This record gives sequence, C-alpha cells and structure tokens, in this order.
Amino acid sequence: MVKDCSELERMGFTASGAYFVDPSGNRDAGNLRQVYCHQGWTYVLRRQQGDDIDPDLFANKTMITFLVGLGDPENEEFFSGLPLLHE
Repeated sequence: MVKDCSELERMGFTASGAYFVDPSGNRDAGNLRQVYCHQGWTYVLRRQQGDDIDPDLFANKTMITFLVGLGDPENEEFFSGLPLLHE
C-alpha cells in the first residue's frame, strides 16, 4: 500500500483519478483513504467552478461530516476528511 500519490506516480500510475492510499504508511488496509491524484499530487479537497457545481455540498454541514469527508473523489467535488489532513 502506498502512502500518497507521489509513490503511485513513481510506480507508474500516472493517470489522474481516484486512488486508495494509506497516509500512515503502516500498510494497514483499515487505514485506506480515497483521494484524487493528479501528476503525483494528492488532493484532499477538490472544488470545481462553473454551472455544474453543487453550491450546497460544503454548506451547513456538521463537524461529523467534515471528520468523515463528503463528496466523491471519482466525481468532481469532494473533501477527504479532517483525519487525512492530520495523517
């Protein structure tokens, strides 16, 4: 299991998209987090501009929502969750 998108890129996974990583580096399947990777960068937050955005995706949410994350990395907008930022 890889720790971040830069490791995936070094392994030859260069396509932008959603991947599972283990930010702790412990190779623990229980610690997998889905993130969006682009050119070796690990995105924990992704917002889009234009008419297709959901203006309510991040509005009026509880703290629990921001702990577990919201949205979907395979789609356009998401936030991976606060624990990922800490790891």
